[in-house]
Amino acid sequence: MDHLSKGHMDKSSEESLEHLQLKYTEELLVKMENLQKRHKEEQEELEREFLKNIAELEKKYNVDLGNVFDKCHGRQGSTEPSSSS
Repeated sequence: MDHLSKGHMDKSSEESLEHLQLKYTEELLVKMENLQKRHKEEQEELEREFLKNIAELEKKYNVDLGNVFDKCHGRQGSTEPSSSS
């Protein structure tokens, strides 16, 4: 009997350890997803700000900087025609 109850305790503590590991893994995944989401939102905000600044410079100096954003992001050229006239 004593041997069986000891075996049962080991199994139960093993299950509780697995439960804790699962719980902490899930918490870490949620935190990681939140960080990635926040990083993506910050990146999008920076890109919007960058494009706004480019538009202001184009207007101020009457130049076409349409492909600067693409070059900065490693893209080749802009396929959209310039909207400045």
